[in-house]
Amino acid sequence: MKRRTSKKILLGVIGLAIVVSFLYPRGSEAVDPAKLKIAIPKKVLSVGSGPSGSLYVNYTATWADMLMKKVEGLNISVVPGGSSQNMRAIHTGDMDFGITATLQTYPGYYGLAWAKGVKYTKVSSLFPSYSYEGVFFAKANSPVNSIHDLNGRTVSFGYAGGGSDVTGRELLTFFGIKPKNIVNASWTDVGGMLKDALVDAVF
Repeated sequence: MKRRTSKKILLGVIGLAIVVSFLYPRGSEAVDPAKLKIAIPKKVLSVGSGPSGSLYVNYTATWADMLMKKVEGLNISVVPGGSSQNMRAIHTGDMDFGITATLQTYPGYYGLAWAKGVKYTKVSSLFPSYSYEGVFFAKANSPVNSIHDLNGRTVSFGYAGGGSDVTGRELLTFFGIKPKNIVNASWTDVGGMLKDALVDAVF
């Protein structure tokens, strides 16, 4: 109970720190980080990001850095992860915070799709990170002009088990599209694969 109460207090202060960072001006008039003093549950907290090269890495690193500047004595380590991985780790208590895609969070909470009957309910939503739009793209001279053109072709959804991978596969199933092959690779490699015609489209 004590750990849960401390965590709730910390979440409240983190929310306050986020608001303060937007309400107060930068520079000499900026709020003094020393004013935000709370009992930190443990020395180092962790936040799950994503694989190397993904937006999640930069986003969570910036978020953690901002909080450490606003809350005295707070240390947050950014660890590799992904939407479903982060949700699992938070549920089991192996991670304190994590970023997830809504399309992964909902089935995880209710034990659907990737969760395969396991309900990951020991999680709390803190704030929406950003709006999300999924886009399939191909080379300009490609015959792929719509999602239906992916039938019988090779498509990449980034790294295996990530938000784009799960969502992309669900979209193909929804539209009844059967690609020739689905390639999973790091986002740093996917662009080169599209350029070299190793894949026909990327989501």
